[in-house]
Amino acid sequence: MKTISPDYLAEQRRLHEASYGSSAHYWLGHVLELCDIFGIKSVLDYGAGKGTLGKYLKPFGVHYTPFDPATFPTRPSGFYDMTVCLDVLEHIEEDYLDAVFTDIRDHTAKVFFANVATRPSSKTLSDGRNAHICLHDYEWWRPYFKNGWTGGRVRQQQGAFDIVVIRTPPPAGYRPVPREQIDRLRGNLP
Repeated sequence: MKTISPDYLAEQRRLHEASYGSSAHYWLGHVLELCDIFGIKSVLDYGAGKGTLGKYLKPFGVHYTPFDPATFPTRPSGFYDMTVCLDVLEHIEEDYLDAVFTDIRDHTAKVFFANVATRPSSKTLSDGRNAHICLHDYEWWRPYFKNGWTGGRVRQQQGAFDIVVIRTPPPAGYRPVPREQIDRLRGNLP
């Protein structure tokens, strides 16, 4: 499945040579809360950048798998209890968004947690464009989180939003997430 163009992949590799892609650990508290609520044992970090989230999850016994076409290019296989996509989706080329969301769903057994920026980045691409090439508000993104997902919660803040959704139906061999776990998220998608 093609989720990035060759030229943009080269650009992402160049950007990741610096400090780009090292902020996922800022969401550790949210990730651990979701691990507790849903009994998460495995996490796929989709768009992992430098993979910093993994070293913070290790002491908690959560199996961590990073995937990023620029830095961890080995494609994930199978299912993970939770997929996280932290400060990533706004960097995806719009022509590839459907493929990316399909890829995420194809590897998520229970929960998808994303943080999406809605403001410009402080970084620029070599062609002068802002690094947040897919910059839209929550309403624009909302349909992507409705197709194949249910329940959950969204928290909008200045310049970004966090969203948690549940995969429906679950893949073969997985039980649906119990309603009481979903209810612990304190809200539904508006």
